[in-house]
Amino acid sequence: MSRNKKPTKSQKQRRGKPREAAQARDEQQELEQETVDRLFCSTTTAIDATHLCELRIEDAVGDAQIARLYHEVWTERGAGPARELAPLLTEVLQELDRHQAAMGELARRLDDLATDASTHDHLAPAPDALARVRRALDGLNTDSDPDDVDFDDLASP
Repeated sequence: MSRNKKPTKSQKQRRGKPREAAQARDEQQELEQETVDRLFCSTTTAIDATHLCELRIEDAVGDAQIARLYHEVWTERGAGPARELAPLLTEVLQELDRHQAAMGELARRLDDLATDASTHDHLAPAPDALARVRRALDGLNTDSDPDDVDFDDLASP
């Protein structure tokens, strides 16, 4: 009769883990190869760098909104021991504005480069391109899960 017994939830989960790990490895390898492909094309690199600038601008805009609120409060009411805070918050706002302007200008120039066919170029991938991409992407994975083992790394000397 035990042959007809249905697997428990934990047994099903354990069976699914190897498939999930294989799928995660496949997705990681696909991301790595896509990054290598994009890295050696001037147009896609410029597009990606434009996007990075735009993300920094969005961050700076959000930060400026909060900093502006801090500044308003401490400018209106900060006459006590923390009176030096308001002028420093003014500098923070100025720096955020400068940062937004600089990133905006870089994004514009990168976008111009990305859309100019005369500047389109491809480099031959460097022999260590995949390893360099892996190191860069691994540096982004700060929330590593002990169950996510990269077996390729284990095989390396």
